[in-house]
Amino acid sequence: MNSTEAVPDPLVLAAIDRAERHNPARLPGVPLWGVYDHLSIAKRSGPARHVRARLDALEKTGSIVRSRRHGIPTWALTSTGRRRLTLASRSGKVPELPESPQHRAWRNAKTAAAQEIDRFLHGVREGVDEAMRLLDADPAAISDAWFELGERLKRDCWRVASATHCLREWSEPDDARADVDDHSDPADKRFDPDERLKRRARRAGRRNIGLWDMPDSEGEVMTEHERMLLELGRTVRHLRTERHMSEDELAGAAGLTPGRLDAIEAGRYDPPWDVLFALADALGVKASALVKDALAETNDGDA
Repeated sequence: MNSTEAVPDPLVLAAIDRAERHNPARLPGVPLWGVYDHLSIAKRSGPARHVRARLDALEKTGSIVRSRRHGIPTWALTSTGRRRLTLASRSGKVPELPESPQHRAWRNAKTAAAQEIDRFLHGVREGVDEAMRLLDADPAAISDAWFELGERLKRDCWRVASATHCLREWSEPDDARADVDDHSDPADKRFDPDERLKRRARRAGRRNIGLWDMPDSEGEVMTEHERMLLELGRTVRHLRTERHMSEDELAGAAGLTPGRLDAIEAGRYDPPWDVLFALADALGVKASALVKDALAETNDGDA
């Protein structure tokens, strides 16, 4: 969508409707960034300014209602707005929405997996070859060599598993509903409850391609900002697990998609302040505390 193109009201209503359906917690109301995301427009652009103005206009006509969730403004369709959207759809006056964020995430993950899986498999083969060398070493390999190889193999095998899932097992999302990974598999019914829980825990984050190339402990040098984002993600993950919240529960409470929360916890997404405030409120802490803790851990790492 170019900077001079106006966004028709029915398309704005359709974007809000789809964004609500794709919220894993089915919470009413969509934050501004969510509307932009479903319209596939940049936050600081002409179309974005137009959409923001149309939200005010649609609110005045009773088509949408504004409220706040965790201090963040959200907009939801009213019965009037739904009737208006239905009538516009029947008369063919609703342009087709751009690709949804969840479908884009699926497509990008599938493409990335096809490109990367051979590299990941090669990494596992190298790890197995190294294990064979350690087994045949004389004198016997030191313990640190085995610890380091164990970490490497675990990481490389997880990458292969994640890429395999994204390439062959992740079904194309249906835009009629939220595409939520519950970390289950049809074959799980063969196992007892404890084993099912273990398997689901191992699958956490399997759709998050941002985790594939996290810096290794002895790998690439991160910038200070990258380290701060990594520590912020660890802080969020620590607070979430401390409160016994699942990724889906925290994402829903903060008005985020699970994929976006995954990216934050992995240190691969620099969240704007409205997202930080929403996360902090959902976790019961101040946003400044999240950043302060992340900065403290970053500085400790320099000691």
